[in-house]
Amino acid sequence: MEDNAKYHLAGLNKVISNAYGIRKLPLPANSPDLNPIENVWHILKSRLRKRFASRETEKRPHSEDELWEALVDKWEKLDQVTLNKLVDSMPSRLEGVIKANGSHTKW
Repeated sequence: MEDNAKYHLAGLNKVISNAYGIRKLPLPANSPDLNPIENVWHILKSRLRKRFASRETEKRPHSEDELWEALVDKWEKLDQVTLNKLVDSMPSRLEGVIKANGSHTKW
């Protein structure tokens, strides 16, 4: 399997593939629309922004450790219902990508 980079499609690579009868496999879907973790990252970033936007309640992190601590705190507060909704939305997400002929959809 190759990633369709130009150097994989030209010259010596093509000659070798033909000479040895190497067939290329189609690339699997690699769309953020089909990856619920992308939405989880979005939720976490949004919650961190809100946390640090209010100067009265939380100070902005001044170190990697402070940021990591805040991220872990928000990660632990993610509720299972939210995660289940993202996973349960997969059939409709897949249908949307199929309808869009593999292109991005709005989610």
